[in-house]
Amino acid sequence: MIVFRDTTHSKRALTLAAAMSMALTAGTALADDQGANVCRGDGCLPGMSAKECPGAKSISPAEAKALFQANLPALKAGGKSTEMVNLFIDTRTPALYAKGHIPGAVNMSVPDKAFTKEALTAATGGAAKPIVIYCNGEYCPNSFVACQMAQGWGYGGPIHYFWTGMGANGWGSVNGPVVQGDKPVP
Repeated sequence: MIVFRDTTHSKRALTLAAAMSMALTAGTALADDQGANVCRGDGCLPGMSAKECPGAKSISPAEAKALFQANLPALKAGGKSTEMVNLFIDTRTPALYAKGHIPGAVNMSVPDKAFTKEALTAATGGAAKPIVIYCNGEYCPNSFVACQMAQGWGYGGPIHYFWTGMGANGWGSVNGPVVQGDKPVP
């Protein structure tokens, strides 16, 4: 048992433990109970995310960029999510997605319970294509929850977990602009 003298760290550790415990249950129970342990905005608690999602490949910004670049022909042609080589999934709320997201990403909000097996199947066109799951970075557990859910459903394609402490918040500084609709955000 870990004992913290500083109550702030103790509360964060307990919150992280609760979020991880829930996330590891995956499947329907996780989808039903996730409400209190997801990030609904920019001010989520430090330590609320996992750096790795067991069973998925954690990818660096450079790897995420390479996966994104494979989508450029479909993006330039105005392609739908089903036409992307690699499906980028933004697990944040629709409000945060609207403020800026990785170009071509689909929004499947974990807090709003929009990340479902049916939504994933529709976005991939039923194909077992590679997916890249992300949220706001290190203070956001949504991508971890979504990763665990996809694995619990037995998703057949490669699952890439883009955490790296940045997610959508750091994409523009490393890999190019985020967009609102189809317009770059300055």
